[in-house]
Amino acid sequence: AYVALGVNRISLGVQSFKDDLLKVCRRTHTASQAISVIENIKKSSISTFSIDLIFGLPNQTMEDVKKDIFTFLSLDIPHLSIYSLQIEENSIFGKTGVEPCDSDLEADMFEYITKTLEAAGYIHYEISSFCKPGHYSKHNLAYWQDKDFYGFGCGASGRLNGIRYDNTTSLKEYCSLGPCPSYINETLSERAMDAIMMALRTKFGLNIKEWNFKYQSDFKEHYAQVLDKYREHFCFDGECIYLKDAGLEILNTILVDFMLIE
Repeated sequence: AYVALGVNRISLGVQSFKDDLLKVCRRTHTASQAISVIENIKKSSISTFSIDLIFGLPNQTMEDVKKDIFTFLSLDIPHLSIYSLQIEENSIFGKTGVEPCDSDLEADMFEYITKTLEAAGYIHYEISSFCKPGHYSKHNLAYWQDKDFYGFGCGASGRLNGIRYDNTTSLKEYCSLGPCPSYINETLSERAMDAIMMALRTKFGLNIKEWNFKYQSDFKEHYAQVLDKYREHFCFDGECIYLKDAGLEILNTILVDFMLIE
């Protein structure tokens, strides 16, 4: 049905190939069901697809992570998005007092994931994304590269002419009245910071000339203090600035310093 409608890419929320960890995530599918769906996608005419995995889950070990990555590689999937667990205050984990993964173990997991996938020929093109050559996510690249994208469906988010919007989360309202989008008002400086945050997640980095023109500022001058503080982590390539691997590991810390500059 998806193929008949013209769908040419699927992103599948697997999270883990271990049933006990899926239960921790409160997922209702099993590992074998996920594998079955992946095999069905591969039999279809959809040639590019992605799965999501999570690491840093409660009680997850390094061996668990290795098993997930081994299974991923054995299934010959063209794209992977893999995220460390973030415990939000109002989430089920946050409300039940689940403790986050040990930060050193989480760092070791990420290092193992990165080295193993790169050795297998995957491109680490964004902090949480790996793909085979030619299988970048065009949609994800749109918001990492400060471009517009459409959000279709109930609860979907998008960006049009630089303005972000969220469609209604009410299925009843969506079916009777349509998307009913609510627009998110951001100042030019907030949009400029968003562009920096997104671009520095990628191996392509931030195009300084384009950013200067779009946001009416001088990036190098405005953020000179931050650029000097983390100069060993930055690389300049023509008009672009990007982070080395060691810089990506402390991306959040660096971004906080960017945000403190008025």
